Amino acid sequence: MHTSFKASRPGLPLLLAAPGSIGHVASLAVDVIAANSVVEATRVAASAFVKPLVCCDAASLSLKTKLDAAIQIAETKDAVVLLFRSQVFEGHQRKFADELVAWIKENQFSSVVLLSSFDAFKRTDAQIQSDSLLRFLSTPAPLESPFAQQCSSTLNWIQLEQFKRDEEMKDGRQFPIDGGLTDALWSRLVEYSIPTLLVSMFVPEDGFHFQQAMYLAKSVNQLVNFGKSDEWKIPYSWHDAALTTVTATALYT
Repeated sequence: MHTSFKASRPGLPLLLAAPGSIGHVASLAVDVIAANSVVEATRVAASAFVKPLVCCDAASLSLKTKLDAAIQIAETKDAVVLLFRSQVFEGHQRKFADELVAWIKENQFSSVVLLSSFDAFKRTDAQIQSDSLLRFLSTPAPLESPFAQQCSSTLNWIQLEQFKRDEEMKDGRQFPIDGGLTDALWSRLVEYSIPTLLVSMFVPEDGFHFQQAMYLAKSVNQLVNFGKSDEWKIPYSWHDAALTTVTATALYT
């Protein structure tokens, strides 16, 4: 992964979403956090394994499209946030995971907070009966995430149960395919001895997931302080879509 980024302070945690996880809730949550944080520095990154991004310029009124950065990096006071604006090329997910985790190791982040989502319609009976769609999982000791104790003891979050979808859990997978690159990233982060916390939600595949994304973002804010979340607003990029749905419009109230 090619970038000029260098953290101004050593030992910051890195927040990112697992690309391709169901409903893109994790990516939307990272958008919320980045849009509402005080960003001290920004950089862009490029990878041969990520599709080029073609979009309109958000700062102009023109509909003329242009190539833009598919990967963006934002540094706040308490963390570095990695944003993916495009998809990973099919068949190159593992290669990109290798490249990304090598970059994470090189930059010596104190730990990683990885956001993801899994299919709500494939929950077990016990998961359905629980009072929360939110789950967490930390790399085991001695690589335990510094946020693990806070999740279990202070916030009383539920630890992610082991998946038992035999038809999907092949080739040593720990997480199912609806988690996107969660499995590839997690296995590499463990291999590189990087303390990691996975924060995930069970969500349906279809529909607008703005409320779930906002909830996930505010939950993460209980671990890493990005500011007063009760004052957060939805990102500008959501406005057109949000105004066309009853669910998303509720974010304005």
